Amino acid sequence: MSSTTAKPPVDTKAVTSLVCGLLALLTGALGLALPILGILGLGFGAVSLLSMRTKQKSGRALALAGTAASVIGLGLLGLTI
Repeated sequence: MSSTTAKPPVDTKAVTSLVCGLLALLTGALGLALPILGILGLGFGAVSLLSMRTKQKSGRALALAGTAASVIGLGLLGLTI
């Protein structure tokens, strides 16, 4: 009989950070002025990373990718303005 361990659930704030970060990256590359997406991506990523220290949730890579994409998106937006 094989024993399987269940994976911890993915943190929804990490997924939200990734989505906002990718949208910020896209809008920054297109020159659209939507800095709120980058700011939200950074916020959700930071909160997600901090909450993963105490809770058993997965998604650290998603939160890091979302945070990085948000920073790059905001940087692109800053270059176009």
